[in-house]
Amino acid sequence: MLCRFAVPAALVLAGLIAADIAEAKSAAWLRRDREIIRQLNRREIARVRRRDAQLAAQNQASRADQEIYARRRAAYERQMDDYAQQHRRYRERLADWRQTVAACRAGVRSACD
Repeated sequence: MLCRFAVPAALVLAGLIAADIAEAKSAAWLRRDREIIRQLNRREIARVRRRDAQLAAQNQASRADQEIYARRRAAYERQMDDYAQQHRRYRERLADWRQTVAACRAGVRSACD
């Protein structure tokens, strides 16, 4: 029962305290408060700009790294393609040589030259 009256009484008391605080704030106090807030905002803006500049530099470096990786990857792919072609030609020449050796062993004299 007492609790039912305690909450509204606390709200009324809080309202009175807030009203007293509002009246206590003088014009000079408000100016000082505004200046402090401005300074805090300026510091925060400066911090955010430094952070954003750093992130932009990191992003630019990351993009450069990605471009380097892409170029190296493309070079690697070309080298692998070249290797595959060279290996295919090697197997073809090896197969021709084996055929020639087999013909020579079979007695085809023109294959032995």
